[in-house]
Amino acid sequence: MTKIRMKDGSKGCRRCGTCCEKGGPALHESDLGLLERGAIPLSCLVTYRLGETVRDDIKGILAPLDGEIVKIKSVAGGSACVFYKGKRKGCGIYGERPLECRLLNCRDTSAIEAAYSKDRLARADILTKNEKLLKLAVAHEERCSMLKIARLAADLSGPGGTAAADELLDLLQYDHFMRPFLVQKANIPENMLEFLFGRPLSGAIAGLGLAVKREGNRFTLCPWYDIS
Repeated sequence: MTKIRMKDGSKGCRRCGTCCEKGGPALHESDLGLLERGAIPLSCLVTYRLGETVRDDIKGILAPLDGEIVKIKSVAGGSACVFYKGKRKGCGIYGERPLECRLLNCRDTSAIEAAYSKDRLARADILTKNEKLLKLAVAHEERCSMLKIARLAADLSGPGGTAAADELLDLLQYDHFMRPFLVQKANIPENMLEFLFGRPLSGAIAGLGLAVKREGNRFTLCPWYDIS
């Protein structure tokens, strides 16, 4: 994580918004109360799943996750946290901001580095009182886990490449069509899908060097750099 040093030597947060523009925070056990009282709606969350390739902000590298992370979403088409008010460099939930926001100081990152990977919330922690939604999330994870997706992606170049590609495409299509189906048939709000099931597989596989081309209901795998 990059530290910023001021000419006057000060270390206090000046609320410049730089960290907010880079994305929302991951949530920890101490943030559960914010969710329970609605300060942070589930519609503002996104789940990054076990095995998914993401950026580790502390180490500054891309790596597969060794555990689930639930984060506050970024704005559509950008990286800034959905609660960040860019024009006035403010936060829409500043009085009830999560742990990482309270700890992060870009001039002294020791506190956030110490807490970064500890006591992270997962969907199972958040959905303890909603068995229906938890069962849906678990069923999707069992069928479309990122660990399975990564294994199939690795097998594409081997002797079983054709079978791996067929299975991977089946999972991509299942994930793609399942989401609007549940919105229509189970009355699940569309803006909760990324929390319940993580990012669409068609986007998440970019971390594995893959992309999906779609023509109607036909899906084709290709290298991520060949998506045009």
